[in-house]
Amino acid sequence: ISACLVGSEMCIRDRYNKILLLFVAIIVLSGCRHKKQQEATDTLVSGVITIVADENLQNILEAELDAFSVRFPEAFIFPQYLDERQAIDYLVKDSVKLAIVGRNLDGYERSLLPKTRVVNCYPFGYEGIAFIINRQNKDSIMSMSQIRDLLLGRISTWRQINPQSSSDTVKIFFASTQNGIMRYVADSITRGTENVSRNLYSLKEGENIFDKIASNPNNIGIIGINQMGNVNSRQYAQNDGKVRILRVSKEVGAKLEDTYLPYAGDVYNGDYPFWRPLYVLISETRDGLPRGFCFFLTQQVGQKVVQKAGLMPITDVHKIATRWTD
Repeated sequence: ISACLVGSEMCIRDRYNKILLLFVAIIVLSGCRHKKQQEATDTLVSGVITIVADENLQNILEAELDAFSVRFPEAFIFPQYLDERQAIDYLVKDSVKLAIVGRNLDGYERSLLPKTRVVNCYPFGYEGIAFIINRQNKDSIMSMSQIRDLLLGRISTWRQINPQSSSDTVKIFFASTQNGIMRYVADSITRGTENVSRNLYSLKEGENIFDKIASNPNNIGIIGINQMGNVNSRQYAQNDGKVRILRVSKEVGAKLEDTYLPYAGDVYNGDYPFWRPLYVLISETRDGLPRGFCFFLTQQVGQKVVQKAGLMPITDVHKIATRWTD
C-alpha cells in the first residue's frame, strides 16, 4: 500500500510538472505571437515605441511629439531622457530604434554594431548654445575670446571682464558632464584640453539651472536655447524672469552693436558663433513608427515646430560646422 501511495504521488507530481511546463510554454508562445503581431501592425503613423533623447532636448522634443500626436492619434511614442552618452549607448545596444542627440556615432560606436545593422543620421535643426546670467549682473555682453578664457580659467572674476563690476568670482554651471551641451563645449570651445577652469560646476540632482543662476549674481549657466522654452510660452516667460541671456560678439572688444543672441536669425546670419546641429539617429529599416517620426521631424510641420522654438530649421543647409574660424 505504501509503495502504491508513493507511486501515485510521483505520477501526480509528474502530471503537475507537465501541466506547468505546458502552461509556461503557452504563455511564452502567446507573448511571441503578440510581439510579432505588434511588429506587423507598427506603421509609419501608428503603433507604440520608446525612443531616447539627450535630456537637454526635452522641450523641443515634447513640442514635436505634441504636434505628431495631434496628426497621428494612433501613434504612441514614449521618450526617455538621458545624458547624451547613455542615449547613444541605448541605440548602439539596440534597446531602441531612434535617438535624438547632438552628434553622430563615432568610429568606436559604429564598430560595436553588428554588420547587419545600419544607423542612419539625419539633421533636423540647429540650436544656439546660450550663456545665461543673473538679472542683477549688468555685464550682459561678452566676446567669444572672453567666454573661452572663462572656461579655460584665464578669467576667473567679473572684474577682469569689467573693472567696474560689483560681482566677484565667476561660477559656471552646467547640468552634467555627460550631456550634449558639455560635449559641445569640450569639442568646440575648449577644444579637448583638460586645463579648464576650477570654477566649473555640475548641478546636483534635482537642481534647476535657472534657479541656480538666479540665486547668485556671480553665476553663469550654459544651456541649449530650447531649454528656455518656446518664445511665446509661459515657461519662457518664467525663465526669462529669472535670468538674462548673454549677448556675444565675435570681436575682441565686444560692443552692444556687434553682439548677438543664440536665436535662429543670428545663427542663420553667421553672427552668433556658438551653435550645434541636432540629429535623429535611426536604426530602423522597415517602414515603422521610428521612420515615420523621423520623416515628420525633417518635413514641413516638424520644421515649423523647430522654427517656433527659436531654433534654425534644416532648410538652411549652408550650416555645415559647429566651430568658428580662429
